[in-house]
Amino acid sequence: NRNFGWPTVNGFCNESGEQSFCNSNNVAVPLKSWAPTLAVSGMDFYNNDAIPQWKNSLILATLKDQTLYQLKLSSGTDKIEETKEIFRANYGRLRDVCVAPDGRVFVATSNGSNDKIIVLKKK
Repeated sequence: NRNFGWPTVNGFCNESGEQSFCNSNNVAVPLKSWAPTLAVSGMDFYNNDAIPQWKNSLILATLKDQTLYQLKLSSGTDKIEETKEIFRANYGRLRDVCVAPDGRVFVATSNGSNDKIIVLKKK
């Protein structure tokens, strides 16, 4: 079993108090961490041919940052090769993201009123 650190570790195992915990508990370090937080609220793996440039990527929705990100993974999926903003502040806070079997991406907003489901697909 792998331990992902939370709540003892925030991000990487780079603080003195975190290092001993990480070594003793088989902690898996994250591929990416943000400080201050972007409030990542949803993530899905994109591995479809419908939008080829997103294949083998993590798609992340953020609340605080109000951005939808693409994190392009290495072929072994153990490294992030590139981070791109798909869109920022167009729809307010982004609550979740879901990849459909046909390759469309659904993004849910979280703004208290007038929330939307945004559908992204290849043009």
